[in-house]
Amino acid sequence: MKKLHKLLSVLKNGCLLNATHVEIKKIRYCIPILKLLYTEGYIQNFIVHKKTIVIFFRYYRGTNCIRMLKNFVKPSRFVYIKKHQLWLFSRYNGTLFLSTTRGIITHFDSLRYNLGGKILFFVG
Repeated sequence: MKKLHKLLSVLKNGCLLNATHVEIKKIRYCIPILKLLYTEGYIQNFIVHKKTIVIFFRYYRGTNCIRMLKNFVKPSRFVYIKKHQLWLFSRYNGTLFLSTTRGIITHFDSLRYNLGGKILFFVG
């Protein structure tokens, strides 16, 4: 989970600096998270090299699409959510990313599959 925290902090710092791209060390399970961020429209693209990953941010009218990034994973405490509590997040402008038995999915997919899971982070 330290590596997930490192990925999220690099993304957050890149957004605060209005960077066009950031570069991180290649981590195996970051690629599914980046694919989800790409399909949800929060990042423009990402390129995987041998040892690094370059992430390009998406901008709309001069502002970054990632306005807020909240990390819920802490080594001492994990936050779990049940399937009937997921509708609470549908009214916020953002996407909640969960770790479930089907892998890492968004809360919209979790509502469709009728699954709960461990909350990883929230992007708004």
